[in-house]
Amino acid sequence: MIPACKSPAFERLFAVYNRHLLKRSFHRISVRTDPRIDPVRPTLYAANHSSWWDALLPLELNRSLLGQELYAMMSEEGLRRFRFFRRLGAFSVDRGSLQGVKDSLRYAAGVLEGERRALWLFPQGDIRHGDVRPLGFHSGIGYLLREVPGIQVVPVSFYYCFLQDQKPEVFADLGPPIPAERLPAAASRQQLARTVEDAVTDRLDALRQGVIHGEAAGFTALLAGRSSTSDRFTRFFRRA
Repeated sequence: MIPACKSPAFERLFAVYNRHLLKRSFHRISVRTDPRIDPVRPTLYAANHSSWWDALLPLELNRSLLGQELYAMMSEEGLRRFRFFRRLGAFSVDRGSLQGVKDSLRYAAGVLEGERRALWLFPQGDIRHGDVRPLGFHSGIGYLLREVPGIQVVPVSFYYCFLQDQKPEVFADLGPPIPAERLPAAASRQQLARTVEDAVTDRLDALRQGVIHGEAAGFTALLAGRSSTSDRFTRFFRRA
C-alpha cells in the first residue's frame, strides 16, 4: 500500500491549477449541499464514479465549501502513474490482493480518526457509465463503517451532461447524511454497503430526472467556465 504524504504547500499550488483546469473544461459546475452536513465531524463521502473528473471535483468542493482535511482512496496502478496525488491526500488500494485491501481499509479507518477529517470513496471501484444500475458498490465501505462507527456518511452524486452550451456541465449533489439508525453496527459489511449504495442511487436518479426536466432545484454555481465558441456566437448574433 502506498500511503498519503500530504503537503499543504503543494495543495495550495495544485488548487490554483485545478481551478484553472475546471474552468477551462466546463461551462458550469453546480453544487447542492445539505445543511445537515457537519464539516467538523469525521466524514465519509461515498460517490458514484462515472468520469475521470471525479478525482478532481472533491478537491475544489473541499477548497471552496467544506474546508476539511481531505483524503481519498485510489487504485495502486493509478497512484503509481500519478504519484503527485499522494501530496493531495491520496493513498492506494491493490484490489488484486486480499491483504492489500485489508491494509488499505485499516489505513482508511485511521484517516477518519479526528475532527474535520474527510475520506472520499468511489465504492464502484472503476469508472462506469452514469446510467449503469445497479451501481455495484464493493463491501469495503461496509468494513469501514463497522471499524469506525458513528462517522458521518454523506452520499454524493456527480452528474455530467451537455445542455445549452458548447462545454459540458457538472452537477454535484452532497447529502443529506445517512441517519445512524440506517447503519446499525450489527449489520454485515454487505448490508451496510447496500444501504450506502441505495442512498447514492436514489439521489443520483432524482438528480438525473431533475436535470432532464429542468427541475434541478437548490443548486448554486461553484464555478463558471470561461467564454466558449457558443458564447461568442450568441453575443455576435445578439448584436446583429
